[in-house]
Amino acid sequence: MAGDIESLKQRVDGLDVWDHILEASKTGFSAVDQELVPLFKWYGIYAQKPKEEGFFMMRIKVPGGQLTSKQIYKLSDLGKRYARGVIDITTRQAVQMHWLRIEDIPVIVSELQDVQMDVVGGCGDVTRNVTGCPLAGLIEDEIFDASKELLEIDGFMTRNRDFSNLPRKYKMSVTGCSHWCSQPDINCVSLVAVHHPETNQKGFALKVGGGLSTKPIIAKNFPVFINREQAKDVITAVTTVYRDNGFRDKRHKARIKFLVEDWGVEKFLEETEKVLGYELERVSLLRIMVTGAEEYFPSPKESHGDHLGITKLKNGNYAVGIAFVSGRTYLPDLDNVAKLAEEFSLTNEVRTTNKQNLILVNVPESKLEDCLKKAVEYGLKVEYSAFTKLGVACTGTEFCNLAIVETKARAKELFNYLDAEFPDFREELMISVTGCPNNCAQYSIADIGLVGCKVKDELSGEMQDAFRIFLGGRLADEAQFGKPLDGRFLHKEIHLTLKNLFNFYKRNRTNGEEFRHFIDRLGIEKIQQELNA
Repeated sequence: MAGDIESLKQRVDGLDVWDHILEASKTGFSAVDQELVPLFKWYGIYAQKPKEEGFFMMRIKVPGGQLTSKQIYKLSDLGKRYARGVIDITTRQAVQMHWLRIEDIPVIVSELQDVQMDVVGGCGDVTRNVTGCPLAGLIEDEIFDASKELLEIDGFMTRNRDFSNLPRKYKMSVTGCSHWCSQPDINCVSLVAVHHPETNQKGFALKVGGGLSTKPIIAKNFPVFINREQAKDVITAVTTVYRDNGFRDKRHKARIKFLVEDWGVEKFLEETEKVLGYELERVSLLRIMVTGAEEYFPSPKESHGDHLGITKLKNGNYAVGIAFVSGRTYLPDLDNVAKLAEEFSLTNEVRTTNKQNLILVNVPESKLEDCLKKAVEYGLKVEYSAFTKLGVACTGTEFCNLAIVETKARAKELFNYLDAEFPDFREELMISVTGCPNNCAQYSIADIGLVGCKVKDELSGEMQDAFRIFLGGRLADEAQFGKPLDGRFLHKEIHLTLKNLFNFYKRNRTNGEEFRHFIDRLGIEKIQQELNA
């Protein structure tokens, strides 16, 4: 499989497949060269399930999650005309549409370009949407606004033929946020704002080699300090090393995380500096972590924050979070969000988050109450529980050819059920509903990760939808991946399984103990015994 794709990529640059898309659009799906369809991903386009019906999914990049009301109106309009009124927010701050026909794709891309939106790099073996803090430039406790560096890097990498044939997909985050909301631990490469340990100068730390999928790995900290003006050059050098040395012969080993694991930090850093042509400044250790592990910059305590809520900004205005359960929006949701932005945001801005939600920014205090009232009138969710705030779901069998079970509707039903059963639950808790082991909804880092599978009914012998359960995943200061329970839990009973789990937690937690620490203290074996009973 790896050889077939690599051979195709050698013969056809993914960026050149646009000419075929244009030509096929004149005739229809019958004119699509199926051998070239894997390269459609370079333009954010996947074959939708079932492939033979001829519909496509398209992912649209939103670098740093920054959107204007004009762009949101355009997304809503295109969704209405071509995507049956459904648009999803992704876990990388992008948006995606379904039910697209090859005949309509050139028009859609052209109209997106009219509002400065791009699909190139939405998927494929290239740099994906560069993520950042959804409140970049707006919150008091950020180290600095890294939007300039983020947009510069995204612009440089997009359509860059020097990097249009990487070994695999390539995910990046650039953030000045002290909360690490852009999840640098699980990105291929990340720039994270820090203060220089001696001069207190503001710059970046470098993390390389993170990623999830079926073998999740936490990114390695590189012991260097990067000046802000070096950011693009360092990213370019890291990407060059990966492009030239990634393990292309085995596609399941082709991600940068495996190269870093194989080489180690020092060798990868040496090779990066060879490409740069100079050595980066090494930095001394800043502190000893509570866990005893040495780190050269401190990690934040919170695990899954995405700034959703009512947040006072450093300019005196407010941000208003709007939750979309499992990221799914329907008509006229986006139109209404755009109306809110035009009426109440001083800058007509909305930001996407990697928990599949939206945040309206720069609402003056004098308009905040009216903004919230209007949002409620529109049916938008500005009040949310622990379950709906950070719960995420992948595309699932509704559209994805890899998924084993349906996810979006099940996630909504599950979160609503838990809301009703545990209305007073207030912890920051991430529940992931994932349709297969590929980790698109990030089950490995969730407090509770549900992974779709099948189980045979003992009476009928028929295969039924089920879930595996992973517990205790998190990022930042206590980063670790969730541990699996034994067995498979029927989808039609999963809400009762989680009800039992939360009741067990309520009965046995110590005073003030959070759910994730409760899981750590009791251990998977004890939890397993309780659920089995």
